[in-house]
Amino acid sequence: VILPELALTVLRHEWRRHHHPVLLFPGRPGPDNALAPGFMDRGSTQKAFAEVVRDCGIRKKVSIHSLRHSYATHLIEAGLNLLAVQAQLGHTSPNTTAQYVHMTELTTHNNRAVVNSLVGPLATLFEASLVSAPVRVATARDELARDGRRT
Repeated sequence: VILPELALTVLRHEWRRHHHPVLLFPGRPGPDNALAPGFMDRGSTQKAFAEVVRDCGIRKKVSIHSLRHSYATHLIEAGLNLLAVQAQLGHTSPNTTAQYVHMTELTTHNNRAVVNSLVGPLATLFEASLVSAPVRVATARDELARDGRRT
């Protein structure tokens, strides 16, 4: 997975705060030390995520996993092809990746723009043919008249 430079900067900042030798986001051991000391458990991660969602004013129901879907959609919107997104997500099948990608208004607009850009040169040829069509018809009429045929 490509790690954006900003994410690396933030992660380095977090590590400098605690200097844990192994874990980037260390947690606290449970009261009965059931968890390996220092591991952040799933509940703590979900709680921290819920706090961030609330602090950001997001009212939509989201989960940590929904970030993965959003990431895939944003990569497609930015122009990465499905196989590149598949590699980023670590999927073995592009079908799985396709399920992650959601059609958004931007994606639909981008699709339209891509199709129109592919057809653009044909539009120029078509417009040129419309301009020259009357000339070709007049030329053909003149040639027929010259040969003594009716038009």
